Amino acid sequence: MVLLLDEPASGLDDGEVGQLSARLSKLAHAGLTLVLVEHDIDLVIELADVVYAMAGGRILASGPPREVVERPDVRTVVLGLAG
Repeated sequence: MVLLLDEPASGLDDGEVGQLSARLSKLAHAGLTLVLVEHDIDLVIELADVVYAMAGGRILASGPPREVVERPDVRTVVLGLAG
């Protein structure tokens, strides 16, 4: 079974994001596959096994969350941070 989520943390405060993360983590550990489209990078890093960073409709990078987030091109193009 697969659960597709589009920006589930949008509009939530930190406490609510923590509750969401705990529930999603329990579902994942129970064997449910999660597909998450999310801009809350901390939540993504906490939950994801594999991340796909996209820009312009194309995959820019994929792999373990921390590795993808630390790539200079992802930091600049996707996250809007200094490389």
